[in-house]
Amino acid sequence: CAREPSVIWHECQSAPNGEIALENFGALNALASGCDALLCGSGLTDSAESAALVSDLLKENPNLPCVLDADAVRPKILQSLAGRRAPTIITPHEGEFLRIACDISDNSLMEAAKKYSCTIMLKSNLTRICSGGEISYCAGGSPALARAGSGDILCALTAGLLANKTLFQGDADRPVKVCALAAQWLGKAAVKAGAEFSESALATSDLIPFLPKALV
Repeated sequence: CAREPSVIWHECQSAPNGEIALENFGALNALASGCDALLCGSGLTDSAESAALVSDLLKENPNLPCVLDADAVRPKILQSLAGRRAPTIITPHEGEFLRIACDISDNSLMEAAKKYSCTIMLKSNLTRICSGGEISYCAGGSPALARAGSGDILCALTAGLLANKTLFQGDADRPVKVCALAAQWLGKAAVKAGAEFSESALATSDLIPFLPKALV
């Protein structure tokens, strides 16, 4: 909050183990009704209550675009995607993807996207994006993107772009293009940041100020 004072916070109740409690559903569902997109996962934990909370939010807001990352990339949550009408994007790294697939092959990527009716952006040195059909490949970036926290920036960029209703409006491949734009944007920011700080001195938080510069 001190680092980013413009962020609006909503106080939530905690379960006994410290995870976000299911009893927050009513308040969060009310907030979701006025949102343009939903982002869940970072810091969520793999608790039964947090999983039930996210699942209920997904079921109750089928027309709200959604990005799921980190601890939200689990079968017990992704099973709630059936019947959703709005785009849903999940952004796992390879370890998280193995929770929902037997391996990280292209075939498994396509099968998982079809099974869960979503677009998957599988993060790696060569990021792959798939909605169940053809796979798009995004190269570029730098080793800085392998550090903890860079995936949080990427999923936030993706959710922000997905919330922009005019971006790729009417395009059947909109979720894939949103993912590609987010990945390329962060990749360019990482290259610019690395050129200024050097790879060894670059912290993940240093990437954020370079996002505007990456658009130039």
